[in-house]
Amino acid sequence: MRVRIIILLISLLLGLSHAQTLPARLESGVTYVSLSAFAKLLGYSTAQSGGSFTVRSNTGVLIVFENEASLLWQPSGAAQSTEQSLSAPSFKDNQDWFVPIDTFDVLGVAIGDNALIMDDNQRISLSFPQTLTTENGSSFEVIDLGQNVPGLVLYASAGGQRDAISVLLVDTGLLGLAFPEYRRDFDTFMTSLGEEKVLYMVVTSLIDTTWQADLTFSQGERAFTVRYPTNLSILQGDSSRVSPDSPVSAVVVLPGWINLRERLTVQWQNVTASMQFRR
Repeated sequence: MRVRIIILLISLLLGLSHAQTLPARLESGVTYVSLSAFAKLLGYSTAQSGGSFTVRSNTGVLIVFENEASLLWQPSGAAQSTEQSLSAPSFKDNQDWFVPIDTFDVLGVAIGDNALIMDDNQRISLSFPQTLTTENGSSFEVIDLGQNVPGLVLYASAGGQRDAISVLLVDTGLLGLAFPEYRRDFDTFMTSLGEEKVLYMVVTSLIDTTWQADLTFSQGERAFTVRYPTNLSILQGDSSRVSPDSPVSAVVVLPGWINLRERLTVQWQNVTASMQFRR
Protein backbone atom coordinates (compact mmCIF):
# COMPACT_ATOMS: atom_id res chain seq x y z
CA MET A 1 0.00 0.00 0.00
CA ARG A 2 2.77 2.46 0.93
CA VAL A 3 4.50 2.00 -2.45
CA ARG A 4 1.21 2.52 -4.27
CA ILE A 5 0.56 5.75 -2.36
CA ILE A 6 4.05 7.04 -3.12
CA ILE A 7 3.57 6.40 -6.84
CA LEU A 8 0.14 8.05 -6.70
CA LEU A 9 1.49 11.12 -4.90
CA ILE A 10 4.28 11.52 -7.41
CA SER A 11 1.99 11.27 -10.44
CA LEU A 12 -0.55 13.70 -9.01
CA LEU A 13 1.75 16.35 -7.60
CA LEU A 14 4.49 16.54 -10.20
CA GLY A 15 1.90 18.29 -12.35
CA LEU A 16 1.62 21.10 -9.82
CA SER A 17 5.16 22.33 -10.21
CA HIS A 18 7.11 23.70 -13.16
CA ALA A 19 5.93 21.74 -16.15
CA GLN A 20 2.21 21.27 -15.63
CA THR A 21 1.04 24.51 -14.08
CA LEU A 22 -0.71 26.94 -16.41
CA PRO A 23 -0.55 30.72 -15.94
CA ALA A 24 -4.01 32.08 -15.15
CA ARG A 25 -5.54 35.44 -14.28
CA LEU A 26 -8.77 36.74 -12.86
CA GLU A 27 -9.91 39.79 -14.83
CA SER A 28 -13.26 41.48 -14.14
CA GLY A 29 -14.62 38.28 -12.62
CA VAL A 30 -13.54 36.13 -15.59
CA THR A 31 -10.93 33.39 -15.25
CA TYR A 32 -8.38 33.55 -18.05
CA VAL A 33 -5.90 30.78 -18.88
CA SER A 34 -2.82 30.89 -21.08
CA LEU A 35 -3.78 29.07 -24.28
CA SER A 36 -0.22 29.33 -25.61
CA ALA A 37 1.19 27.66 -22.47
CA PHE A 38 -1.50 24.95 -22.70
CA ALA A 39 -0.58 24.21 -26.32
CA LYS A 40 3.12 24.05 -25.48
CA LEU A 41 2.48 21.70 -22.56
CA LEU A 42 0.52 19.24 -24.72
CA GLY A 43 2.85 19.54 -27.71
CA TYR A 44 0.28 21.15 -30.03
CA SER A 45 1.56 23.18 -32.95
CA THR A 46 0.65 26.88 -32.96
CA ALA A 47 0.76 29.84 -35.31
CA GLN A 48 0.39 33.55 -34.70
CA SER A 49 -0.67 35.93 -37.45
CA GLY A 50 -1.52 39.54 -36.75
CA GLY A 51 -4.33 39.54 -34.22
CA SER A 52 -5.06 35.81 -34.25
CA PHE A 53 -3.63 32.71 -32.59
CA THR A 54 -4.10 29.20 -34.01
CA VAL A 55 -3.78 25.92 -32.12
CA ARG A 56 -3.76 22.57 -33.93
CA SER A 57 -4.89 20.05 -31.31
CA ASN A 58 -5.49 16.33 -31.61
CA THR A 59 -9.23 16.99 -31.99
CA GLY A 60 -9.26 19.97 -34.34
CA VAL A 61 -8.06 23.47 -35.16
CA LEU A 62 -8.86 26.38 -32.84
CA ILE A 63 -8.40 30.07 -33.72
CA VAL A 64 -8.87 32.91 -31.22
CA PHE A 65 -8.70 36.62 -31.91
CA GLU A 66 -7.16 39.41 -29.88
CA ASN A 67 -9.76 41.54 -28.06
CA GLU A 68 -12.64 39.53 -29.53
CA ALA A 69 -15.13 37.34 -27.63
CA SER A 70 -15.36 34.65 -30.30
CA LEU A 71 -13.41 31.76 -31.78
CA LEU A 72 -13.30 29.59 -34.87
CA TRP A 73 -13.37 25.82 -34.36
CA GLN A 74 -12.85 23.16 -37.01
CA PRO A 75 -13.12 19.61 -35.64
CA SER A 76 -10.84 16.98 -37.17
CA GLY A 77 -12.42 15.69 -40.37
CA ALA A 78 -14.83 18.63 -40.72
CA ALA A 79 -14.93 20.47 -44.02
CA GLN A 80 -15.18 23.94 -42.49
CA SER A 81 -14.95 25.81 -39.24
CA THR A 82 -17.77 27.29 -37.16
CA GLU A 83 -17.79 30.48 -35.13
CA GLN A 84 -18.59 30.29 -31.42
CA SER A 85 -19.04 33.00 -28.80
CA LEU A 86 -16.95 33.27 -25.66
CA SER A 87 -17.79 34.73 -22.25
CA ALA A 88 -15.16 37.46 -22.67
CA PRO A 89 -12.57 38.69 -25.18
CA SER A 90 -9.20 36.99 -25.53
CA PHE A 91 -6.08 39.09 -25.07
CA LYS A 92 -2.33 38.91 -25.64
CA ASP A 93 0.32 39.78 -23.04
CA ASN A 94 3.68 39.93 -24.82
CA GLN A 95 3.76 36.51 -26.54
CA ASP A 96 1.31 34.87 -24.13
CA TRP A 97 -2.29 34.46 -25.33
CA PHE A 98 -4.91 34.42 -22.57
CA VAL A 99 -8.43 33.12 -23.24
CA PRO A 100 -11.51 32.85 -21.01
CA ILE A 101 -11.62 29.43 -19.42
CA ASP A 102 -14.77 28.38 -21.34
CA THR A 103 -12.59 28.31 -24.48
CA PHE A 104 -11.35 24.87 -23.42
CA ASP A 105 -14.83 23.37 -23.78
CA VAL A 106 -14.32 23.00 -27.52
CA LEU A 107 -11.10 21.07 -26.90
CA GLY A 108 -12.94 18.54 -24.74
CA VAL A 109 -11.22 19.73 -21.57
CA ALA A 110 -13.26 19.75 -18.37
CA ILE A 111 -13.05 22.65 -15.94
CA GLY A 112 -12.32 21.75 -12.33
CA ASP A 113 -11.62 23.71 -9.18
CA ASN A 114 -8.72 25.94 -10.32
CA ALA A 115 -7.63 23.22 -12.72
CA LEU A 116 -8.19 21.86 -16.20
CA ILE A 117 -9.02 18.15 -16.34
CA MET A 118 -8.02 16.20 -19.42
CA ASP A 119 -9.97 13.22 -20.78
CA ASP A 120 -7.56 10.84 -19.02
CA ASN A 121 -8.35 12.60 -15.69
CA GLN A 122 -4.98 14.34 -15.63
CA ARG A 123 -5.28 17.60 -13.69
CA ILE A 124 -3.41 20.69 -14.86
CA SER A 125 -3.37 23.23 -12.06
CA LEU A 126 -3.99 26.91 -12.72
CA SER A 127 -1.40 29.25 -11.25
CA PHE A 128 -2.68 32.74 -10.48
CA PRO A 129 -0.17 35.58 -10.04
CA GLN A 130 0.77 35.61 -6.38
CA THR A 131 4.52 35.59 -6.89
CA LEU A 132 6.75 37.67 -4.64
CA THR A 133 10.34 38.36 -5.64
CA THR A 134 13.04 37.91 -3.03
CA GLU A 135 16.26 39.87 -2.77
CA ASN A 136 18.26 37.29 -4.71
CA GLY A 137 15.84 37.32 -7.64
CA SER A 138 14.11 34.06 -6.76
CA SER A 139 10.41 33.81 -6.03
CA PHE A 140 7.56 31.82 -4.56
CA GLU A 141 3.85 31.39 -5.07
CA VAL A 142 0.84 29.84 -3.37
CA ILE A 143 -1.16 27.52 -5.61
CA ASP A 144 -4.54 25.87 -5.15
CA LEU A 145 -4.44 22.09 -5.56
CA GLY A 146 -8.24 21.97 -5.59
CA GLN A 147 -10.95 22.24 -2.93
CA ASN A 148 -9.03 25.20 -1.41
CA VAL A 149 -6.06 23.02 -0.48
CA PRO A 150 -2.97 25.27 -0.71
CA GLY A 151 0.51 24.35 -1.85
CA LEU A 152 3.64 26.44 -1.47
CA VAL A 153 6.09 26.53 -4.38
CA LEU A 154 9.56 28.03 -3.87
CA TYR A 155 11.74 28.82 -6.90
CA ALA A 156 15.51 29.19 -6.91
CA SER A 157 18.06 30.04 -9.57
CA ALA A 158 20.48 27.41 -10.85
CA GLY A 159 23.07 27.28 -13.61
CA GLY A 160 22.63 30.98 -14.25
CA GLN A 161 18.94 30.48 -15.02
CA ARG A 162 16.34 32.25 -12.89
CA ASP A 163 13.67 30.11 -11.20
CA ALA A 164 15.18 26.97 -12.76
CA ILE A 165 14.52 24.75 -9.75
CA SER A 166 11.39 24.50 -7.60
CA VAL A 167 10.14 22.86 -4.43
CA LEU A 168 6.43 22.20 -3.85
CA LEU A 169 5.28 21.69 -0.24
CA VAL A 170 1.80 20.55 0.77
CA ASP A 171 0.15 19.32 3.96
CA THR A 172 -0.08 15.56 3.40
CA GLY A 173 -3.18 15.39 5.59
CA LEU A 174 -5.15 17.50 3.09
CA LEU A 175 -4.38 15.53 -0.05
CA GLY A 176 -7.59 13.53 0.33
CA LEU A 177 -9.56 16.76 -0.03
CA ALA A 178 -7.64 17.92 -3.09
CA PHE A 179 -8.01 14.54 -4.79
CA PRO A 180 -11.27 13.06 -3.42
CA GLU A 181 -11.19 10.13 -5.85
CA TYR A 182 -8.14 8.84 -3.92
CA ARG A 183 -9.26 9.89 -0.45
CA ARG A 184 -9.43 6.35 0.97
CA ASP A 185 -5.86 5.68 -0.15
CA PHE A 186 -4.59 8.93 1.38
CA ASP A 187 -6.46 8.29 4.64
CA THR A 188 -4.79 4.90 4.89
CA PHE A 189 -1.41 6.48 4.23
CA MET A 190 -1.98 9.12 6.92
CA THR A 191 -3.01 6.45 9.42
CA SER A 192 0.34 4.74 8.85
CA LEU A 193 2.11 7.97 9.80
CA GLY A 194 0.50 8.09 13.24
CA GLU A 195 0.57 11.46 15.01
CA GLU A 196 3.45 12.88 12.97
CA LYS A 197 3.00 16.17 11.13
CA VAL A 198 4.19 15.54 7.61
CA LEU A 199 4.58 17.72 4.54
CA TYR A 200 4.85 16.14 1.11
CA MET A 201 7.54 17.65 -1.10
CA VAL A 202 8.27 17.54 -4.83
CA VAL A 203 11.46 18.97 -6.36
CA THR A 204 11.60 19.68 -10.10
CA SER A 205 14.09 21.46 -12.31
CA LEU A 206 14.37 22.81 -15.81
CA ILE A 207 18.04 21.75 -15.95
CA ASP A 208 20.30 19.06 -14.51
CA THR A 209 21.58 20.58 -11.27
CA THR A 210 22.22 20.06 -7.58
CA TRP A 211 19.63 20.83 -4.93
CA GLN A 212 19.81 21.46 -1.21
CA ALA A 213 18.11 18.74 0.85
CA ASP A 214 17.45 20.83 3.94
CA LEU A 215 14.80 23.38 4.85
CA THR A 216 14.33 25.62 7.88
CA PHE A 217 10.85 26.18 9.32
CA SER A 218 10.12 28.97 11.78
CA GLN A 219 7.02 30.03 13.69
CA GLY A 220 6.99 32.71 16.35
CA GLU A 221 10.39 32.71 18.03
CA ARG A 222 11.17 29.05 17.32
CA ALA A 223 12.92 27.51 14.32
CA PHE A 224 13.63 23.98 13.17
CA THR A 225 15.79 22.66 10.32
CA VAL A 226 14.98 19.41 8.53
CA ARG A 227 17.83 17.61 6.77
CA TYR A 228 18.29 14.47 4.76
CA PRO A 229 18.34 11.73 6.01
CA THR A 230 17.33 12.64 9.58
CA ASN A 231 13.83 14.09 9.16
CA LEU A 232 13.66 14.45 5.37
CA SER A 233 13.05 11.09 3.67
CA ILE A 234 13.54 10.69 -0.07
CA LEU A 235 10.78 8.62 -1.69
CA GLN A 236 11.98 8.93 -5.28
CA GLY A 237 14.98 10.55 -6.91
CA ASP A 238 18.37 11.67 -5.64
CA SER A 239 19.14 13.52 -2.43
CA SER A 240 21.56 15.91 -4.14
CA ARG A 241 20.70 16.16 -7.85
CA VAL A 242 17.53 16.83 -9.86
CA SER A 243 16.82 17.09 -13.59
CA PRO A 244 13.79 17.47 -15.88
CA ASP A 245 13.60 13.68 -16.30
CA SER A 246 14.47 12.84 -12.69
CA PRO A 247 12.32 14.79 -10.21
CA VAL A 248 12.54 14.18 -6.49
CA SER A 249 9.73 13.41 -4.07
CA ALA A 250 10.15 13.36 -0.31
CA VAL A 251 8.35 13.67 3.01
CA VAL A 252 9.30 16.17 5.69
CA VAL A 253 8.57 15.33 9.33
CA LEU A 254 7.87 18.43 11.42
CA PRO A 255 8.19 18.81 15.21
CA GLY A 256 5.04 18.69 17.32
CA TRP A 257 5.15 22.38 18.32
CA ILE A 258 4.52 23.57 14.76
CA ASN A 259 0.90 24.59 14.13
CA LEU A 260 -0.09 24.18 10.48
CA ARG A 261 -3.17 26.35 11.09
CA GLU A 262 -0.90 29.34 11.70
CA ARG A 263 1.46 31.04 9.28
CA LEU A 264 4.65 29.03 8.84
CA THR A 265 7.86 30.47 7.37
CA VAL A 266 10.01 28.24 5.15
CA GLN A 267 13.58 28.93 4.04
CA TRP A 268 15.23 26.90 1.28
CA GLN A 269 18.25 27.76 -0.86
CA ASN A 270 18.13 31.43 0.21
CA VAL A 271 14.44 31.68 -0.66
CA THR A 272 12.08 32.56 2.19
CA ALA A 273 8.29 32.35 2.05
CA SER A 274 5.36 32.08 4.48
CA MET A 275 2.03 30.32 4.21
CA GLN A 276 -0.78 28.89 6.33
CA PHE A 277 -0.78 25.23 5.26
CA ARG A 278 -4.09 24.33 6.89
CA ARG A 279 -7.12 26.61 7.15
